[in-house]
Amino acid sequence: MRFDPSPAAIWQKYERDRDYKRSIGLYDRVRRNEAFYLGRQWEGLRVQSLDPLIFNVLRRCVNLFVSMLVSDDVAVRAQPFDMDSAGRRTARILERSFASAIERSGVKALGRPLLKNACVDGDACFYLHFDPTLETGQAIKGDIAAELIDSTNICFGNPACDEVQRQPYLILAMRRDVDEVKKEVRENGMGADEAEAIRPDGDADHLRRLHGENNRVTVLLHMRRTEHGVAFCKTTRTATVMREKELPYRYYPVTHLCWNRVRGSCHGESPLTEAIPNQIAINKLYSMYVQCIKQVAFPKIIYDMTRFPNGWSNDVGRILRTFKIKKNVEVTDNGKDNF
Repeated sequence: MRFDPSPAAIWQKYERDRDYKRSIGLYDRVRRNEAFYLGRQWEGLRVQSLDPLIFNVLRRCVNLFVSMLVSDDVAVRAQPFDMDSAGRRTARILERSFASAIERSGVKALGRPLLKNACVDGDACFYLHFDPTLETGQAIKGDIAAELIDSTNICFGNPACDEVQRQPYLILAMRRDVDEVKKEVRENGMGADEAEAIRPDGDADHLRRLHGENNRVTVLLHMRRTEHGVAFCKTTRTATVMREKELPYRYYPVTHLCWNRVRGSCHGESPLTEAIPNQIAINKLYSMYVQCIKQVAFPKIIYDMTRFPNGWSNDVGRILRTFKIKKNVEVTDNGKDNF
């Protein structure tokens, strides 16, 4: 099947994947899991007679899972076919080069947020690419960069398979400023018509951390396998940001991690999804326990107003005058006789 690089065709693939995500409830599930992890566990509930208390157990569980996995370091070991002196020297050079690239790209630093996203959302992925604008401290700019991609922003060509390297194509969706995208269009040698065709759009299914996205546009990075490598192109809904370029890659520069694999789906399952009802029960019990303490901890005082016309008072140190007039008759400061 011939590939169509037009923005409309790529956007159609993107919309098809979004329909699949909606059909499995991915957007709502990720939004709910993220809210419970951050502690927003009473959203949309209006209560007046009960204090909405939160005892966030889910966050502690996620932090425990992530810390157990992050404690293992990441490294690359090279082993040559010929174990002579030259081969071992080459292996040491490669290992040091890999370690330097991992350190510069920040892969180790992104390991914790990657695992956190996978645990909360169900899956997460890395995108590795060469950024020509990075400062290296040398005369030439550019270095390897690693980006963390949310599970809602990666589109698989075959949604029934979670293996990245078996996909016919991949699409990464990114929200970027319109001015920044127009600048990239001009740097890529595209015409002025393409730059003017870029307009802000709204994307309700993206998890927006900030409100008021009035000047952003969705940019789609499409990558597919070819006979000689992997071809890349960038588009928006109405314009082409970068024409298709073919690079001699053997693999997609994307790594994907599922926390719990789901058969027949490219997206995993989060352990928070099944634990949210337990978290809700804990919050309800905790809130009702505190409310019960408020109501029964201090007993209600019932007194006879005829004997205490000035009202009841339990002030500390207050003196009540009492004296006896005759046998079995006692007078207090309320002016009444007590028999």
